[in-house]
Amino acid sequence: MCKGGQGNPGTWIWIGFDGDIYQLYEELKAKGVAIRQPPVRYDWAVELHVEDPDGHVLRFGTDPEAGAETESASI
Repeated sequence: MCKGGQGNPGTWIWIGFDGDIYQLYEELKAKGVAIRQPPVRYDWAVELHVEDPDGHVLRFGTDPEAGAETESASI
């Protein structure tokens, strides 16, 4: 991932996150970050997808138990 012509926009990266992913979501949303997917609970993680200014997707993931109060995604 890099800025400008040196990279290929659209790269996806998964980032393990050890914190309150719902708080992170609210903070990023308040700052106007492009949210591609709010936190969703999957079997493997609760994931939040955001897009950076160059079009890369950052997938933040945390322990799936952290999202136990949310509805599971259909996959």
